Amino acid sequence: MKSIAAGLVGLVGLCSQAMGAAIVLYAPDTADITRLTADAAAMMDVAVAVIPDVTPDVRLDAFDVLFGSQDVGLPSFVYGAQVMTDFPNQAEPLVDGFGYYPNEVFVSANRATPLNYQILNLGMIKLDATGLADGIYEVEVDNARDEGLSGLIAQGSSNPLNGTLGVRVMTVPEPASLSLLALGAFAAIRFGRRRTA
Repeated sequence: MKSIAAGLVGLVGLCSQAMGAAIVLYAPDTADITRLTADAAAMMDVAVAVIPDVTPDVRLDAFDVLFGSQDVGLPSFVYGAQVMTDFPNQAEPLVDGFGYYPNEVFVSANRATPLNYQILNLGMIKLDATGLADGIYEVEVDNARDEGLSGLIAQGSSNPLNGTLGVRVMTVPEPASLSLLALGAFAAIRFGRRRTA
């Protein structure tokens, strides 16, 4: 998670001034989930961080985040070390408990006294694309859609939280399977030529 923070701190000022709400960042910023066959398990862990909309830092008391998706399963979330250390009161991640999305996971934590942050690494969210057709899907945090639930609490005032992750699902057969397919095609062509001769 430290590498995420190092790579993202330089974006804090630019993103914060451009947006009127706190921003959810994902690493990688597009999740490419590959599988060998269309019916194979297709899962991936994605790191999640948040940037408040005030620079250079903001004093945070708490956060509430609802991750949701129309298609991609969100079976679990694991809090990162920064949250485990700085926010002693963590709620157990709640899967599919609010009904804003067909698939969702809610995370929340608070502390007694506020701390300053430029970026807060929340942890890892698990994505499950098993059974989905190849294509592009989304996982999002949308403060408007969840009726103000997702936000950072900064000294009593809520900072709306938003951010979308693109999820690309692809079936990519292993090289050995491709070789067998090519060999089969070659044999079929050769057999077809013999029959016509």
